[in-house]
Amino acid sequence: MSVPSSNPPDLPSAQPHKTLGAKIYFVVFIGGLLGAFVRSEIGVFTHGMHWDSGYSMLFSRFTFATLLSNVLACFILALVSSLVASRLLSKNKDLIKYGFCTGFCGGLSTMSTFAFEGAYSAFTAMNIVKVIAIMALSMIFGILAALFGSLVGDRLFAFNGKGGAK
Repeated sequence: MSVPSSNPPDLPSAQPHKTLGAKIYFVVFIGGLLGAFVRSEIGVFTHGMHWDSGYSMLFSRFTFATLLSNVLACFILALVSSLVASRLLSKNKDLIKYGFCTGFCGGLSTMSTFAFEGAYSAFTAMNIVKVIAIMALSMIFGILAALFGSLVGDRLFAFNGKGGAK
């Protein structure tokens, strides 16, 4: 019987920071910066769409911007992951994966805001059933967006594989 090693496997995919050097940190930083910027702009764009300083009657203290940002991040993450997995984006796949998935989607999605708005709504509205229903709908929309993003990525790969635009 062999003793498990305490060292991680020496695989390029398991340790991308060794093969990519500082590039990986740069693309995560730039992706996060752009994702946070897009998140901020979504907040500005949707602010006037609802009554009560950007809050909707349906979502209570849940802003539409938080829902839209999280659903968009789910879609983009699944789309990019699908394209990387299908090898449609095989060149610089680690940089693309970390730049878009970790950086951009991490900056765009707002789990902390989602949790805060849920807790705030639960304590101020005192309607825990409505809060749980809205949070569940947000999760369902995110899962559906991820499924749709994966489907779009698969379709793009199939189109490219059948002699489509390359």
